[in-house]
Amino acid sequence: KQEEVAAMAAWQFMGSETGELWRLTLPALTKLCVDSGIDAAGTKEDLIGRLAKHRNQQQAGHLLTTGGGEDADEDPAPSAKRTKVVREAIPTNLHSMPMDQLRAVCAANSIPLPKGAASKSHLIK
Repeated sequence: KQEEVAAMAAWQFMGSETGELWRLTLPALTKLCVDSGIDAAGTKEDLIGRLAKHRNQQQAGHLLTTGGGEDADEDPAPSAKRTKVVREAIPTNLHSMPMDQLRAVCAANSIPLPKGAASKSHLIK
């Protein structure tokens, strides 16, 4: 329980960024899913993937409804559909992470897992 509270507090302190969801524990992710009204069943990677998708859709919807300005008639959706991976959001210690944590980092950053990524080096590429 203390680990969950500490992980959640650290995540919130760091700005509650979607790309950092991998830092949370499964129970914390489950609570976020329930609070967000999305399916809370599955693995850590499943929950992170759903939360990332949900948060990105919410952000895209917010951009669409609060855009305005002279270019309001233009469709901003193409840039909002896929989250751009920011290099700074990717941990620098990927080689020292276990496979499940690497998968969680990919899910949090909406990076599709390559097919046949059986080794850490393949997954990191």
